[in-house]
Amino acid sequence: MKKFTSALLLSTAVIWSAAQAQESAVAEYAEPLRWAAATHLLGLQLQALADYGLDTHSILDDDEAEQDQDQLLALFAGSLAAADADLLQKVKADIGDVRSLAAEGSDEAALAQAVTQAQDNLASVRTLLIANALIRDSTFQAALIAELANSDFGVGEAYEDAAEGELEAYPMAWLTLQRVDQLWAELASELPAASEEMERALGELHALMPTQQPPKAFSDPEDAEGAALDIVFALENALGRPLLIRGFKPALSLMQRQGAAACEAAQQDQEILMLEQALAARITYKAHVRSTLATLAPEIDDDLDALWKQLQALRTGDGDEICTALQDALQRARDIFD
Repeated sequence: MKKFTSALLLSTAVIWSAAQAQESAVAEYAEPLRWAAATHLLGLQLQALADYGLDTHSILDDDEAEQDQDQLLALFAGSLAAADADLLQKVKADIGDVRSLAAEGSDEAALAQAVTQAQDNLASVRTLLIANALIRDSTFQAALIAELANSDFGVGEAYEDAAEGELEAYPMAWLTLQRVDQLWAELASELPAASEEMERALGELHALMPTQQPPKAFSDPEDAEGAALDIVFALENALGRPLLIRGFKPALSLMQRQGAAACEAAQQDQEILMLEQALAARITYKAHVRSTLATLAPEIDDDLDALWKQLQALRTGDGDEICTALQDALQRARDIFD
């Protein structure tokens, strides 16, 4: 891992101390942040189909791309279905159109137009689901940048996957970095204290990914991970509060809320929303808890892994037993860290 300056280490220590007393922005804004990140990333997935294609010379994998798109759609589909079912159908149609045109590879103008239409509708999703005041809030904007830099779909992770041989991950690493640039340009005037470190970290990421095409030789993936974390530290230092979830108890609390929301949706016969919340809970678990819990209590990890899958697979009106078992397993997990 790269070395940090003494000043940055000191400011980071202050943020870590504050994290013990203040909820992270990612946890506080978990649901709208999920909608924002998923819609941005889905739009970038579709942009990748237009920019990189799906012909025999493309680095993209058709099945892998569709799986990623389907998962990103699932992270907001239930909430959108409840708010505007017609808009959800438009987004699904957009995805189908882009996929078909990308597979044909013969009409670049039509493909570009389809991508633009999809991105416009995804922007409408954000406007519909997320309050305007929150979208414009500097802490929320910073949390979104942090997520796009560091989540499983983020710049650092995608670069690492590409460097380790999954070349199809590179397009999303590069495109997501461009989106982070755009979002930071909109936020920079609100957080001048973050400017120097942000520009340095972004510069390091651009040096690792200087062009839209993958480099002939990749650098150490930890360089990308370190720069992505520097983005978080710079933003946290400027805001004076934590952005990312730190610690197991906050992550478990968020998972319990998401799991309870999935079970409530199941009881109300809201199947798409149930799947959305179950997937969100499973992602939280994998990102923040699983690796440690698997070492400390592998039997609880096995139970939770099986229960997330069962919850995502079940149909509404059929989940009382699974939900009871899930809450029990989550409580046992909390007991490990108490």
